[in-house]
Amino acid sequence: MVHTEPSLPKDWIVDACKVVDWLSVTDDVMPNPYETLPSYLTDLAKVINNKCNHLSKLGIILGIVFGVLGGIAIGVLIFFAVKKYRLKKTLKKTVIVIHEEKL
Repeated sequence: MVHTEPSLPKDWIVDACKVVDWLSVTDDVMPNPYETLPSYLTDLAKVINNKCNHLSKLGIILGIVFGVLGGIAIGVLIFFAVKKYRLKKTLKKTVIVIHEEKL
């Protein structure tokens, strides 16, 4: 959290993006520097979007990959659970049929 920063510190923000998850920069001053948005908010958003967004894109890509893999794993588990349930049901019917034929 940085306050009383009169102009947008672009290079510092790009460096900070490599090591922090959250960033707050404003030109407001004490006693409450976080009560208003910085005058350079639009430029701050552009810098973060253009220079820092690669980490977010990586997170999105990894999220999609692991989401798909997790979905496939769940699908496979459901497939085998249904297959086992049907096999068990079929075996039970077979036992009943064989038992009735013996009578």
